[in-house]
Amino acid sequence: MTSFTEKGHAGGFILMPANGDRSFEKVTILSGEVLDAGSVLGKQTSGGKYVQYDDDGTDDGRRVAAGILLDAVDATDGDVEATIIARDCTVNGEELAWKSDDEVDAGKADLLALGIVVR
Repeated sequence: MTSFTEKGHAGGFILMPANGDRSFEKVTILSGEVLDAGSVLGKQTSGGKYVQYDDDGTDDGRRVAAGILLDAVDATDGDVEATIIARDCTVNGEELAWKSDDEVDAGKADLLALGIVVR
């Protein structure tokens, strides 16, 4: 029997969003990014596009967690519009996608500053 690893489902990490659509925001994912649902994102300081959060990466905005991707995106061929959790939400930390385990604590602190509580 063939086995496989199931990836996160769209919004499967959300435990309790704010009322209405206050937790959600439409953003642009930078060309070249291929990300799973639940990926923690940083926002570029120049241009305001979103990329995978990387606490050890280039100091272009990606070192500060700025939201969580609602659904998987493939921006290989160009920028892609996507929905993120941008504020005021409780999420399941076990279902978030991080670039590495070393950045989880710093990323959680950044998210908490946005009102995103990681449980």
